[in-house]
Amino acid sequence: MSMLSEDLRRNLPFDPHIEELADEIDALEAELGVAMREASHLATGMWERHYKKDSPQFELCDSVAGIISQIDNMYAGVRNKLTVARAKIAELESMVPRPLADYHEDFGPVTWWKLPVDEPAWIGRPDDSDWPGYHTHFTPHPPLPAPPAQFNTLTEDKTHDREI
Repeated sequence: MSMLSEDLRRNLPFDPHIEELADEIDALEAELGVAMREASHLATGMWERHYKKDSPQFELCDSVAGIISQIDNMYAGVRNKLTVARAKIAELESMVPRPLADYHEDFGPVTWWKLPVDEPAWIGRPDDSDWPGYHTHFTPHPPLPAPPAQFNTLTEDKTHDREI
């Protein structure tokens, strides 16, 4: 029995409607208690599994809404880590050589290998006029490297008052 329903019953004259309301309050507070326990259990479990090492000082909020907000924040962090992990897996999988039979012209120029690797790779497409014809596997073309720092500077040389 909650304090509110107990006060209603104790301080007001008997009224069946007030008794119904007090019973409803008791039921809602019992449901709230279950929700609080379940949300606390979920939040604590997520923290222990994913955040305890990096954030050892964790305290649950004192309301169901606050705990649900904590769960939402932890879920967003886990989802972001999962997205990064999936991207890394896709990157690693893309580096596994695929056979010539998997190639499609939509791939464009790719890096071709003769397996076992005993010579440098060839970059292009099988329908290129200079296709060697004996490469058996391909991987995606590597990404463009970042430009050297010298290309990221201003085009004006202020030490000699001249344009480069």
